[in-house]
Amino acid sequence: MTRILDWIGHHVLRRVVVLEGIVENVEPLRIGVGKGVALESVTELEVLKIYNPKLNQYIPTIPGSSWKGLFRSAATAILRTFNINVCDGLPRTSCRLDSKVLKGLSTDEKLKIILSGDQPLCLLCLVFGSATFTSHVIFGDSVVVSDYRLGYRSGITIDRRTGSVRRGALYTVEYVEPGTKLTFRLDAKNLPNYVLGLLAQVITDIDNGFIKVGGFKSRGFGTIKFVDLKIRVFSSRGVVVGKGILEPLDPIDSEVELTGELRKDLELLRQVFLNSLDKIRKISENGWKWDVLLSEIK
Repeated sequence: MTRILDWIGHHVLRRVVVLEGIVENVEPLRIGVGKGVALESVTELEVLKIYNPKLNQYIPTIPGSSWKGLFRSAATAILRTFNINVCDGLPRTSCRLDSKVLKGLSTDEKLKIILSGDQPLCLLCLVFGSATFTSHVIFGDSVVVSDYRLGYRSGITIDRRTGSVRRGALYTVEYVEPGTKLTFRLDAKNLPNYVLGLLAQVITDIDNGFIKVGGFKSRGFGTIKFVDLKIRVFSSRGVVVGKGILEPLDPIDSEVELTGELRKDLELLRQVFLNSLDKIRKISENGWKWDVLLSEIK
């Protein structure tokens, strides 16, 4: 049982699927750093920037932590739409493994405990990690790779009790003007094709403007497009760029043959995710006891 679900652990390396390319903001983009009062700043609501030694300047960025939070939040909503019970990933409500119970156990013994549901981890905690379990996905920081401009927009805060402008509520927010290109990279370690399909659904929803990035989303900010995204697969058999077979990693999974056409490949992965929903839901309903389903498959 443990061997056919060993992707869940971190003791083997089956493959790493890398989604890498360029994103471009269609609307103003704001990833904020909170209020600041630097002397050279024209606003107390600056965008997040990192230092680029080649340019000798600070440039806007979308940190990997923002991407990870966005993807997990979107994946949570998607799974719950299909009546699959997953935790929300917050510190006090996410799945946790009891370190005292697992102390001194072998990798196989730990994995058996997780699969049996004695120490349950929902699908999203298995994928994105929790306070006691390492993530299977890594998001890189997105940094600007094109010319860009920073814009500034003033606003006011309305007192919801009186309906009038709140005193002292004038603010100016900094943002990245539309048309700016940034890098994007997602590394998915040992994830089955149906989980890659869930990530493909999130990417598709972002690309269609249903999921926005950053702050001020309800004020016309945050729509992003994936303008150049490629799939690479690293495994013991070598590197697959664009085309190749993604083998199933467990009995729930299905084979996917990459075509090299991104939109088509995302749809193929998404269909595998949709086809797996009944089985994932059954595991969820049994308290994330994976062996409930596996015993039937045998």
